[in-house]
Amino acid sequence: MVRRVAVVGAGSSGLVCIKTCVDEGLEPVCFERSDDIGGLWKFKESPEAERSSIYRSLIVNTSKEIMCFSDFPMPADYPNYMHNSQLLQYLRLYAEHFDLLRHIHFQTTVRSVTQRPDFSLSGQWDILTVNRDGEEVRHIFDAVLVCSGHFTHPTSPLSEIPGHETFSGRCFHSWEYKDADACRGKRVVVVGIGSSGGDVAVEISRSAEQVRQKIVTLFRESLAILPQHILSLQTFLSTRRGAWVIGRMSSHGLPLDMTAITRLNNILIQLLPSRLINWAAERALNHRYDHRLYGLQPRHRFLERRPLISDDLPGQILHGRIVMKPNLRGFKDSAVVFEDGTVEENIDAVIFCTGYKGTFPFLPAALSDGPQGELTLYKRVFPPSLLQPTLAVMGLFQTKGPIMPIVEMQARWAVKVFAGLSRLPSKEKMLEVAESDTRRNLKGYPCRSQAALYVDYITYLDFMAEEVGVRPNLLRLLLRDPVLWAKVFFGPCTPYQYRLTGPGQWAGARQAILTQWERVAQPFKTRVVPEPESRPSFLFSPWLLMFGGIVITAALLSKNETVPALQGATQILDRCKIFLRDSWFSTYLSTNWKGEQSGKRPTGSQGEGRLAANPELNMSSSEIQTRSEHTRAAHKPPRARRAGERQERILAKLRKVANLPLFPSPSQPPAISSPDPPPPTSPGQSQPISSNGRLHPLPGLSGRAGDGSAKRTVALAEGPQTCTSYQYRLTGLEPVRPFSLSGSECFSLSGPEWHQNQTAASVSDQSPHCCEWYVLSRIMVQRVAVIGAGISGLTSIKSCLDEGLEPTCFESSHDIGGLWRFKEKPEPGRTNIYQSVVINSSKEMMAFSDFPPPAELPNNMHHSEVLLYMRLYAQAFKLLQHIHFQTTVVSVRQRPDFAATGQWEVETERRDGQRETHVFDAVIVCTGHFTQPHLPLTDFPGIESFEGRYFHSWDYCSAEGLQGKRVVVIGIGNSGGDIAAEISRGAEKVYLSTRSGAWIVGRVGQGGLPVDLVGTSRMDMMMYKLFPKWINKMLEKKLNEAFDHKLYGLKPKHGFYTQNPVVNDDLPGRIISGRVQVKPNVKEFRGSSVVFADGSIIDKVDVVVFATGYSYSFPFLPSALQAKCGYRLRLYKHVFPPALSRPTLAVVGFIHGLGAINPLAEMQGRWAARVFKGLTTLPSEETMMKEIEKDTAIMHQRFACSDRNPMQVDYIPYLDSLAEQVGVQPNILWLLLKDPRLALRVFLGPCTPYQYRLMGPGQWAGARQAILTQWERVFQPFRTRVVPEPESRPSSRRSVIVIFSGAALLCCFFYNKYHLSSFLSPPAFFRSTQ
Repeated sequence: MVRRVAVVGAGSSGLVCIKTCVDEGLEPVCFERSDDIGGLWKFKESPEAERSSIYRSLIVNTSKEIMCFSDFPMPADYPNYMHNSQLLQYLRLYAEHFDLLRHIHFQTTVRSVTQRPDFSLSGQWDILTVNRDGEEVRHIFDAVLVCSGHFTHPTSPLSEIPGHETFSGRCFHSWEYKDADACRGKRVVVVGIGSSGGDVAVEISRSAEQVRQKIVTLFRESLAILPQHILSLQTFLSTRRGAWVIGRMSSHGLPLDMTAITRLNNILIQLLPSRLINWAAERALNHRYDHRLYGLQPRHRFLERRPLISDDLPGQILHGRIVMKPNLRGFKDSAVVFEDGTVEENIDAVIFCTGYKGTFPFLPAALSDGPQGELTLYKRVFPPSLLQPTLAVMGLFQTKGPIMPIVEMQARWAVKVFAGLSRLPSKEKMLEVAESDTRRNLKGYPCRSQAALYVDYITYLDFMAEEVGVRPNLLRLLLRDPVLWAKVFFGPCTPYQYRLTGPGQWAGARQAILTQWERVAQPFKTRVVPEPESRPSFLFSPWLLMFGGIVITAALLSKNETVPALQGATQILDRCKIFLRDSWFSTYLSTNWKGEQSGKRPTGSQGEGRLAANPELNMSSSEIQTRSEHTRAAHKPPRARRAGERQERILAKLRKVANLPLFPSPSQPPAISSPDPPPPTSPGQSQPISSNGRLHPLPGLSGRAGDGSAKRTVALAEGPQTCTSYQYRLTGLEPVRPFSLSGSECFSLSGPEWHQNQTAASVSDQSPHCCEWYVLSRIMVQRVAVIGAGISGLTSIKSCLDEGLEPTCFESSHDIGGLWRFKEKPEPGRTNIYQSVVINSSKEMMAFSDFPPPAELPNNMHHSEVLLYMRLYAQAFKLLQHIHFQTTVVSVRQRPDFAATGQWEVETERRDGQRETHVFDAVIVCTGHFTQPHLPLTDFPGIESFEGRYFHSWDYCSAEGLQGKRVVVIGIGNSGGDIAAEISRGAEKVYLSTRSGAWIVGRVGQGGLPVDLVGTSRMDMMMYKLFPKWINKMLEKKLNEAFDHKLYGLKPKHGFYTQNPVVNDDLPGRIISGRVQVKPNVKEFRGSSVVFADGSIIDKVDVVVFATGYSYSFPFLPSALQAKCGYRLRLYKHVFPPALSRPTLAVVGFIHGLGAINPLAEMQGRWAARVFKGLTTLPSEETMMKEIEKDTAIMHQRFACSDRNPMQVDYIPYLDSLAEQVGVQPNILWLLLKDPRLALRVFLGPCTPYQYRLMGPGQWAGARQAILTQWERVFQPFRTRVVPEPESRPSSRRSVIVIFSGAALLCCFFYNKYHLSSFLSPPAFFRSTQ
C-alpha cells in the first residue's frame, strides 16, 4: 500500500503532482533544490548547473485557457500569452490556493534514487538528499514522481564542427543566454531554428541594429571610413532542415491554440488523408508568407514535426535584420563557413539552440536502457523494466500543445497506478507499445531519441483520461446537455473537460467551459470601442465584372493570333501618329507664320543678320538632302524609314522658318496668341533689359497665361546679347541641323515627339527683329534655390538639372538625408527619428523613378539603409556639388520687381554667423513638416504637477533608461505604435492611449511580400473608384481577419481609406501578450497617476510619451504665402501658392498619402521645374483657387482631416494628376497595343515610380527593364538559403473516393455550422457590444 510519495522538483509538474497526491489521500514530500517554486519559469540572472534556464523576454507559446490547470482557471485579466513572470505568479496562486508549499523542502537536492532490497515485494525506494547545510539525509518512500524536467542538460554539436578550436569568437548554448546585452554590436550566428532559436535571433537582431547606428554616427562624426562588417551588422539564423513558422494569433486575432486544438480538428486529422491536411495547412501558412521565398521551408510536412512559433521572425527577415543561412559547416579563424559555401567574416559569437538531453543522473542506470542511453517509458510515464510500477517520470515528452495539462493528467494517472486503482499491462506489452510509438514518429523525427518523445496532444490526453476514468462521454453530453456538448466538441479542448465526470470531478468545470471565451476577451477590454458610423447597405457586388474581365483577358492571351494582331494595330497607330503630326505642323505653318503666308521674308540687314548668325541656312535644298542622307546612314531607326518623304518636307520648312514661334507640344495649343507681329523697332530705340542681362516684358503686357490680363508679351533686346539657341530633332527620326532662334527665351516642341539640347550662341545687334515673331508667356528662369537636402531636396535638385536650370541647395546641417539622418541628440528646428525606425514603404515603391535601389538591400529598409540609398543617388547624379551645407535660410522675400521678374531674395546664415543675400529666379521649399513637435499640454489638466517625466516622441531615441518603468504613450500614429511596442520589451507595463483608434497594417503582406506591393496597382485603384464602399468593407474585413480590431480595442470610427493606417508588425502581438494595454484618451493627471476618459486610473506612472504629431509652418516665408484653406495650406495641388503673380515658388514634399513619399515629392519637383522653365503653364489665380476649394472640400469629405493631418491625398490619382501636367502619365491603352507584357505589369502590378519614366519629358531608357525586373529585386534579399526540395514519398494508394468523401464531410459540416452558431462561443460573444 502506497502512502508516502517523493516528488522531485517543485516546478509546474511538481506542484500538480503534490496536489494530485493530496487529492488521492497520499502523503507527498517534494524536494526542491532552489529556494522557490517555479522550476523552468523562475528566471535567474545567471544559469545554474543542472537547472533549467530561460531568457528574460520569454513569453509562453500557449494561451492561458489551454495551458491552465484543470480545476484552477487563470485570472481573467491575465493576458492570453503570458510573460514568464506572470506564469510564475499563477503558479504561486495555485500553490497558495491548495496549500501546497507546506509539502515542499526547499534547498534540498536529490542525489540518488535507488530500489530497496525488497523492492520486488514492497516497491519502495531509498532516496538520498543533501540540504543547504551539506547534510545528507536518507528517506524511504513508497513511490517516486520525477518532475525535474528535461531542460537541464544542453546538447551542443560544437565538438563535431571543424575549426572550432581556432575560432576567435565566443560559442555558447542558448541555455546560457539571458538577454541581448552580451551581443550588442556583434555579428552573431544562431544555430538551430526551434522556438528558442527564433526568439533569440529576433531579440539579438534588434539590439545589434541599435549599436550599429551608434557606431555609424561615431564614424561619420570623425570622418573615418566605416568598416564593411559594421555596415552589414546582421544576425544570421542557420538551419539544417528549416521549419514551418506560425504566429500566436489565428483568425481575428484569437489565440491560435484556442481555434486549432479542438476535438473536431482531431477527428478530421485522423479520418482525412495526411496529404490533404498537410496541403491545406501548408497552403494557409504560405498564404501568410511564402516559406520558400523566406528561406524557411523545410523538407518535412507540417504534421510531421512541431512548428516554430514566432510572431516577429518573418518581419525581421523582411527588414533584412535576420539573414537565413544553411547549416553550419565549419569555422575559419573569425569566419563561419556554411554548407552552401558562403562565408561570413568577423563573426563575434555563435549561439547553439540545439536542444537538450533528457538525463536523470540520480536515477538507477538500469532504467536508461534505450539505444542512446535514454529512458524507455511506457506512454512516456512508466519504465517497463520495473517489477513494481512505483516510479513515474513527468513531463518528458514533446507535443503540439501545452505541457501543463498533459503533466497534470500524467500525475493523475500515476497516482491512480500507485494507489492500485489502475493497472498497467505486462512488461512485454509495454515495450511493444513504446517501440510502436517510436517507429510511428520516426517519419517526422529521424533521431530516435526525439521520435520517442513525441505524443499527439488530444489523443494522448484521452488515453490517460480513459485510464483514470475522466474522459468526457460525448454521446451522453449530447443527450443531457447539448450546449455543453457543442462547446466540448467544436470548441477548444481546454483542461476543464477532464473535470466534468469521474474521479476528481470539479463542480465548476461546466461553468469554466461556458465562460472560457469571456476570459479570453477580458484582457482586451481596456478601451471601449465606439460604434461605427452608420453606412448604407451596398447590395451590388462587383465580382461578376471582375470575373468577366479576367475571362476576357485570359481568352485574349490564350490565342496565338493576339500578339500579331496587337503588333499590326501598333503599326497602324504609328502611321496615324506620323500623319497627324505632319498635318498639325503644316497647318500651324500656314496659319500662324504670317511672313510665310504672305510670301514676305525679312530683307536687308535683318535677313542678312539672320543668315550670318546661321550660315547653314544658306544651304540649298540638295545640300540639305545630302546631309540628311548622311545622317540617316549613321542613324536610321525603323520609324524613319517609314516616313522619309515627310521628314524631308519638314526639314525644308524648318530651313525657311528659323524664327518660327514654337510651343510646348502639338497637343497643347499656345496659351497666348499674337494676332499680328509687333511693329519693327527703330535702330537705337531703348529696350527693356535688366542689369543682369535678363529681358523685361514691355510695359503693360505682363500677366498670367490664360487670365485675360494680357494679350501678348514681347521681349526685345538691344545690342549683342547672349541668347538661347536650341537644337531640335524629331524623336524616332534623323537628327536635324541646328538653327538659331533669337530672343530672350525660346519654347521647344516637347513630349514624346520633340527634344531639345540647349547651347549658347551669340546674336549680333542686327537681329533684334527676330523677337518680333516670338510670343512670351513667362520670364526665363535659370537660378533656383532649393531649401533642404532631404529626399525632397535631392530630387528637386535633379529635376532642375534635368530641365537645364541651375539649382543651389541650402542645408542647415552638415549632411544630406533630412528626416532619415539619425542624430543621437535631437536638434531644434530639425527632424528627428529613433534608432529602430524601419521605413513603412518597400524599396521598390519608394525608389527614385530613374534610380532603382540595389537589389541586395532589404525590402523594408532601416533608416541607415535609406540614407545609404540617398547617398548613392546623390553621387550617381552629382548632386552634392550643388549643396551648401551648414547654411540656414533665414528669409525668402519677393524682390521689388517681382511682378516683372518673378525673382526672390533669399537670405542665408552660415555656421559662423555670416549672413548673405542671394537673388534667385525661383525657390523650392523642401524642409518637410516634422520639425516642430506638437505638445498639447493644455489639453491635459494636471500635467504641470505630474511627478514623472514627459516628452514628445520627437525627443525619443531608444528605450534605454525605460527598463522596468510604467509608461503611457499618448497617440497611436506610426511613431506611437512603434515606441509602445519597443518600450514594452523592457518596461514593466506600457499603456497606449488613443482617442480615435486606428487600423493596423503589417509590412508583411500576402505570401510574405511587402504589403504595399500587393494592393497598390492601377487595377486596385480602378476597383476602388468603381466600388469604394465595397472595397473599404472588404479591406476592413480582411484586417479584422488578421485580428479583430474591436476585440483588441483598436477599432476606429472612420473607415480604412479615411485616414492613413498605422503600419506596425509588432503591436498586435504585444497586445495579446499583455505587454501593451490599449487605453482611451487621457482625461487628466493626478500626481503620479493618469486618469483616462473611461474613469480608469493607472498609478505610479513613471514616463509619458506624447506621440501627438507635428505643427507645420515655414517661418522664413512671407506670412501671405502661408494662408490656409481649411486645415491645409492654400497651395494649388499642394505645390504652388495661387496668389503669386509669377509661379516661381513651389513647396515640395508637404503632403501625406497612402504610399511612399518619395515618388510624390519627385513628381512635384519635376512639375515645379517644368513650370519654372515655362514648359508647363498654370491656370489663372481664380481657377486655381476654385480648384483648391474643391480639393479641400473633397479631402475633408474623404479623409479624417485635422490640424495634425491636413495634407491627405489619394496616392495614384494624385501622382497621375501631376504626371499629366508634366506629360509623363503612362498611356495604358497605347502600351497594351504596343507592349502587352509591359502594359499588364503597369496595370496589374504595383504602381512603382518607374512607370513615370516610360514616356514624355525625362524619359528613361531603363524604365521598362526596371518594371519587368522589379520582382527580382524584391526576391533578391531573401536568397540567402537554398531551400531543399521536399523528400520524395511514395504515392498514396488511398482511393480518390476517400478524398472526395472527406471533402464532402467538410462541406456538410460548414453548411450545417450555421445552425450550430448559437452553441459556438466566439461568434456569440464577439457579437455583443463591449
